[in-house]
Amino acid sequence: MSNAELIRSFYARLWCEHDITAIYDFLARDAVLNGLSVKPLDREQFLSYYEHMRELVPDVRVDVTHVIEQDAWICMRGFASGTHRSSGNPVTVWGGGFARIDNGRIVETHETWDLLSMMMQIGRVPKRVTMGLLEPDG
Repeated sequence: MSNAELIRSFYARLWCEHDITAIYDFLARDAVLNGLSVKPLDREQFLSYYEHMRELVPDVRVDVTHVIEQDAWICMRGFASGTHRSSGNPVTVWGGGFARIDNGRIVETHETWDLLSMMMQIGRVPKRVTMGLLEPDG
């Protein structure tokens, strides 16, 4: 399996099929995941992150739309979508990042997702707050 196929399989199994064994099948024991939290996450902390996201958006899925592979590194882009449990609002956010693969396992990631947009879509941040930032000073 190429590294591009590996990353697509990881996202499909974990975020579309909701198979948490993908965390143990694809992430190295000492994997470091950056960008999903203020501090880097290890594999067990990532499992907690995943479970929390499933509580917020039970039908969450992440579809990988683009992958570029260079040596041990993967660059990916995709979108997450689902329905916010509390509000019932649909949620769609774009994001992506980089992953380093070693011996068929993900050992390092650097991801960024549009969480501000997600917070706006679920009603946690009023649109007027962010739109106010875009208005010219007058």
